[in-house]
Amino acid sequence: MYGLQHKIVVITGAAKGIGLAATEAFAVEGAVVIVTDIDNDILEASLQPLLAKGLRIEAHQQDVVDELRWESLVEDVTARHGGIDILVNNAGIGILSNVETSTFEEWRRVMAVTLAAGVLSKIPMKRMAKPREIAPPMLFLASEDASYMTGSELIVDGGYLAA
Repeated sequence: MYGLQHKIVVITGAAKGIGLAATEAFAVEGAVVIVTDIDNDILEASLQPLLAKGLRIEAHQQDVVDELRWESLVEDVTARHGGIDILVNNAGIGILSNVETSTFEEWRRVMAVTLAAGVLSKIPMKRMAKPREIAPPMLFLASEDASYMTGSELIVDGGYLAA
């Protein structure tokens, strides 16, 4: 449906929640999904039902703020699959406290995880879009797949604004 057959997808923060749901969605569409999470035990356990379905998923333990782990992951995926087609920076953490009771170290960890994911995804394509690249996001926004989106911007600019 989405043309993801044999695409190589890396999803961070994939042990549960949105990351796990995205893992299944991409794998069902035929992608090879490489998933990462800081908690490898939970990641491995969460993947068992998906692997039992025969979905193409590989797991890696990773802390997204560790630059050396990123380099290792990219090298490994590139060596085995020829590169990464899609990166889903899903990893994130939240502290269930307020500014008065949370520690500075908790705040630093939240910022590090959140910003690491954001910085890595901002790689401009350095070219203008083809009209056929703009139409599919329009179809998505008009479809039932976007039923939970309201008042949102979907920036389709090849990374131009990030440059």
